[in-house]
Formats: sequence, C-alpha cells, structure tokens
Amino acid sequence: MFIKIIFSIVIISFLMIISYQDFKYKAVTWILYPLAFFSMLIYSLFFNLQKFFLFDFILNLLLCTCMLLLLNFYIFLRKQNKKLLDSFGLGDILFLPTLCAYFNFLNFLIYFALANLIILILSVILYQKKINNSLIPFAGFHALFLTILLIINLLKTITL
Repeated sequence: MFIKIIFSIVIISFLMIISYQDFKYKAVTWILYPLAFFSMLIYSLFFNLQKFFLFDFILNLLLCTCMLLLLNFYIFLRKQNKKLLDSFGLGDILFLPTLCAYFNFLNFLIYFALANLIILILSVILYQKKINNSLIPFAGFHALFLTILLIINLLKTITL
C-alpha cells in the first residue's frame, strides 16, 4: 500500500511536470516521456493487476497508431502536402504510450474519446482568438486529465 502511494506520487509528479512544460513552453523535456512511460508501466503491472495487460497494451497502441495514420492522411489531404509533425507535436506522439500503459482497452476507448472531446472544446474556448497560430498542448491536457484520475484513484485507496 505504501509503495503504491509512493509510486502514484512519482507518476503524478512526472505528469504535472509534463503538463506544466507543455502549457507554458509548448515543449517538454524529452526524458520525461520515458520516465513517465516506464513508471506507468511498472505501476500498471504491479498495482492495476490487469489480467490481459500485454494484449490491452498492444490494442491501445494499435488504436493510437490507426488514429495517427488517419490524422496524417487527413492533414496530407487538407493541408496541401504537409506532414503530421507540422500539425501534431512529436511530444504528443511520444506521450501516447504512457496512456496506453495505464488503461485496459475498454477504459482506454472511453478515456481517449472523452479526453479528446474535452480537449477540443477547451481548445476552441481557450485559443479562440489565436487559433491560426497556436499549438494546442495535447500531451499537457492528457497529462492533466490522467493526473486527476490518478489522484482520485489514490484517494480511494487511502484509508484513514
């Protein structure tokens, strides 16, 4: 129990740093992505106790890959031969495996759909005036949402 709390605090720290850097600088120190991924992977293996962890992880990665391929195709058609990385940051792509490591497939579908919908709504509201030139902190929003979920999960496990 104590180790789970410590691990949760470490992961929450990584996610908050990613969120802060992405919102403030629109860039994140690259080392945070593997640190967050491996700590999330260890957390999921030891504390989430998913029966089909590897299968779910691969399905989640396949879903993200399909989404990125469709997004790349859309950007190619819509933006006149631009590439995915011109519109979608490398850090956003590097953050996706961290999300894939935490959720089982069904929860990942629900989380990913709802989080992306909320990101779309918030980005329209927050970046309304400078939408042509602004970058949306995709990884930052996801890190923030995942932090909220981890804090809720952590509070449920702590007994007084």
